[in-house]
Amino acid sequence: MQTFKGREDIEKNSAIPLQNFRIQELLTVDSLEDLADLRETQTSPCLCYKGSDGIIYFIDGSRRRARAIMDDCALDYELIKEDLTDAEIESLILTADNHKPISSYEMGKYYTNLLSKWDGTQKEFAELKGITQTKLTKSLKAFKVPKAIYYEYSKRGYGISERDVDAFVVAAGNVKEAGLDVDVFFSDLVGEVAKKNADAAKDVFKKKVNQLLNRRVKELTGSDDQNRKMKSDDKELIYKSNDGKVMVQLERTSKSNKVIKMRNVSEKQTGQIKSLIDIALNHPDRLKRILSLMN
Repeated sequence: MQTFKGREDIEKNSAIPLQNFRIQELLTVDSLEDLADLRETQTSPCLCYKGSDGIIYFIDGSRRRARAIMDDCALDYELIKEDLTDAEIESLILTADNHKPISSYEMGKYYTNLLSKWDGTQKEFAELKGITQTKLTKSLKAFKVPKAIYYEYSKRGYGISERDVDAFVVAAGNVKEAGLDVDVFFSDLVGEVAKKNADAAKDVFKKKVNQLLNRRVKELTGSDDQNRKMKSDDKELIYKSNDGKVMVQLERTSKSNKVIKMRNVSEKQTGQIKSLIDIALNHPDRLKRILSLMN
């Protein structure tokens, strides 16, 4: 086992390999809060290898490396002495005992970059990488979460559930369809919530983001206006007394659902209306005879 002496030693003599999934700029004080006492409690050495340039590259422990730089403290590591191929480095990074699991977003970013240079199918790519197509698809989708959302959540140490991923991806699609810049839209949104709720608890902050996002998307898509129009168009007046006090109205709540609303209708009249509905649905022949007598 070997030891970096502190910030200067780590920054000068070590680096992160290209195969490392971890997005280094997201390793902030908040996202590394679980390593706040690293100076006294490093329980296992980081796993590294030495490159042909003499630099020590981190396979496992990039989060601990970032925290040690922040705190200017010593950091223990072990060197793999064998020469490694790029594929072996990536495999070791994936299987290393990471203190904090690599997120789907980080994996999605890495795989998206590789797929941009890949000539085969995603199925072939997944087989080459030794992962399932489901995991690959999940990762690629997670990377579609707007950057501002993922970065803000990560810096605060928050996770993003699969359900949240779906909602953010759909919202991003709506923003794009509206002809707006997705990065700018979500940066403004997150910035506004963060400014007003800087010290909010995790659940509160997420709730505020979702509330503002829903409101902004509705404004873009005009869904509120459409809903109001639908509600107005789907109301049919069946009866209204001259003084306006008694009213029967049919409302369509969806394509297959309708509701009859009655105001100031007596119990006797309600019973008669129920009888007519029963006849209309269960005894159509009787209804025809009644209607013929009315004509």
